[in-house]
Amino acid sequence: MGPKIYLSNEEEIRIKNWILAKAAVGFPVRPDDVRDSVQNVFKLCTRETPFINCRPGIKWLNLFLNRHKEIGKRNAEVVSKVWFAGVKFFLINETV
Repeated sequence: MGPKIYLSNEEEIRIKNWILAKAAVGFPVRPDDVRDSVQNVFKLCTRETPFINCRPGIKWLNLFLNRHKEIGKRNAEVVSKVWFAGVKFFLINETV
């Protein structure tokens, strides 16, 4: 039930993973970044959508976030030295 989903499950998972990966290294994605990326997907695929100029609205974003509970909304914080240690650890573990 509910509105039609315009992205495939694979596309939604890729967007979710992109958001989580950026957050893991300290670069949180803003809501407009997500909507811009989805707009680009729709334009590249020349897919029909009900969105003006293929850009999903806030309602779509909220429904997307409800489908992917592991993505949390947070406000950006000041970056500390601990953040850089976390990025180094992440990069070392990702290249292994």
